Amino acid sequence: MFENDTDDSASNVCVKGGFNPDNRESLPFLYAIYRLEAEFYYYLAPRLKIPLPPVSYAGTDTVNGQGIVVMNDLKAQGYTFGSPLETWPVERARMSVEQLATLHASTWGDTGEGIPSVSETVSIRDAVVGLVAPEEWDKRFAPGARPPVPKLMEDRERMTAAFKALWASDSKMKCIVHGDAHIGNTFISPTGEPGFLDWQASHAASALHDVAYLHRRLNVNSRSPRS
Repeated sequence: MFENDTDDSASNVCVKGGFNPDNRESLPFLYAIYRLEAEFYYYLAPRLKIPLPPVSYAGTDTVNGQGIVVMNDLKAQGYTFGSPLETWPVERARMSVEQLATLHASTWGDTGEGIPSVSETVSIRDAVVGLVAPEEWDKRFAPGARPPVPKLMEDRERMTAAFKALWASDSKMKCIVHGDAHIGNTFISPTGEPGFLDWQASHAASALHDVAYLHRRLNVNSRSPRS
C-alpha cells in the first residue's frame, strides 16, 4: 500500500478501481489490471522522474483481488487531455518521447518480476490474441457492428500475421513499457507539459512499441526527418 504523506491535499479526487459488478463478472481479468496500476504507483512511480498524476493512495486487496488508486482530479486543476482527433506540435511530442525514454532507461532489462500483477494481468499482446480469435472477430465485424476501417483490415488472418511479425522482434530493447501510450492516455498541464495516464497495461516489452504511438500524434509534414 502506498499513501502520500504530504500536505498537498486536493478537494476533488478521482478513484479508479473495479466497481462495476457486471464487468467484474463478465471480465474477471480486469481485477489484475486494476491491481497492476496500483502496483505501478507503489513499485515504479517513486523512481521515475517523469510527470505523473498526483496520487494520494494506491493499494491492492490480495484476498478479493481489488486494486484502487486515488488521484487528484486533474481537470479540476486546469489540466486537459489528449484527443485522437487533434495533432500535437513537435515540441510536445518530443517531451513525450523523452518521458518514455526515461521510463525505458530506468527499467532497462527489467522483466517485471518485481511487480506482482505483471504475470497475472492481460498484456496488450494477450488482449490482441483474444480479439483476433475467430469468435471475437466475428462479433466485431458482424453486420451492423463493423468498425469504419479499410477493407484490408477486415482480413482476420492478414491482421493476425501482421501482429505476429511485430512481436517477432520483442526480445530486443526489453524494458518496462507503458503498454498503451496513445494520445488518449495523456494529460497536458496548464503550462503545456504532457504526461501519461492509465498505467494499467505496463509490462515488459520492446521500447519501440511505446514510441511508435508518438508518430500518430504528428501531422504528416511534422514527421519528416528535418522536423
